Amino acid sequence: MKTITLTYCKSTIEAHRIKDVLEEQGIQCILQNENITHVLIPFPKFEIPIFVDEDDLKKAQDILKELFPEKIIGNDSIYYF
Repeated sequence: MKTITLTYCKSTIEAHRIKDVLEEQGIQCILQNENITHVLIPFPKFEIPIFVDEDDLKKAQDILKELFPEKIIGNDSIYYF
């Protein structure tokens, strides 16, 4: 499974909302460092990346564009792992 950054979230609430919507549509995703935000709350620039499988990227982007348009990131911000 090759994962790709779909988007970044500033809170665990926001990240889990997106994760829940994606998983309802059959797209598995990974939240990275979600527990660190509880410790690093004073650092507002810390964000939680959401990763999806490379094969699900287009479908996940379409869902994101429709339901969370403010979370769309440019191709220069997409990282492959």
